[in-house]
Amino acid sequence: MKFKVSNHGYGIKELEDYIAKLESEGKYAEAFSWRRQLVYERTVEEDILSGRCQKCGGEGYLYDLVANGAYPCKCRFDSEISELFGERFKKADFGDFEGSVLRQINKLLSGPSFAIVGVPGSGKTRLLAAIYRESRNASVKCLFRRFTDMVTSIRESADGSFESLIQKLKNDRRRIRFLLDDIGVGEASPFISERLYRLADTIYTCNHQCIFTTNYDSQTLIANLGVCGNQIMSRISLSKEVLRFKDSVRKDFDGGATWTA
Repeated sequence: MKFKVSNHGYGIKELEDYIAKLESEGKYAEAFSWRRQLVYERTVEEDILSGRCQKCGGEGYLYDLVANGAYPCKCRFDSEISELFGERFKKADFGDFEGSVLRQINKLLSGPSFAIVGVPGSGKTRLLAAIYRESRNASVKCLFRRFTDMVTSIRESADGSFESLIQKLKNDRRRIRFLLDDIGVGEASPFISERLYRLADTIYTCNHQCIFTTNYDSQTLIANLGVCGNQIMSRISLSKEVLRFKDSVRKDFDGGATWTA
């Protein structure tokens, strides 16, 4: 008897019935070989239902028996990215972008701080999430903050989160990639602007790299950042190159397209 067993955890009942038939006919060796397939199919089904990666089972690593070693699975940082960026960006990686974007971003990543500019929905946050994944895979220290959350932490300075971030940036001798999403949303008060400058200056003096996204042109962004707007930008916009997304392609991406810059 021949039938196709699905590779995605379906057809298990059919497989169980077939194994029972083989055993009733005394074909135990053949039944045993099919039982190994049944164990695999059940494991895949459990992974699908639990949301675990079907390749590594949620361990985060794949094992090469020939080389006697392990390497990171593509899913390794899915939960981390989901928690930081949101569920829709859980699978973000450089494969979402076309070669022209990757060539430019790889060049920019090896240089000073730079901006990613584009209209809402054009892929800026997804690119940040992809940069986060690639940085973590390469063992590069990476921090992510939303600008609105940053402003909130400054306003609520009593909880110590902003000071903790400053100290983390000062004390870490490694070069950190600091990812800041949607900078310039709203108009910053003098109090907020001064502390944002302190953050930008810390990133600059400690030789970290700031990669930020914005919807605004430079003049509007400087105005929105308040009294220290020019000083802030002088510290975090060091590259002469800016990665610009021309159009919003969110709908196209939902259908499976890739982004171009």
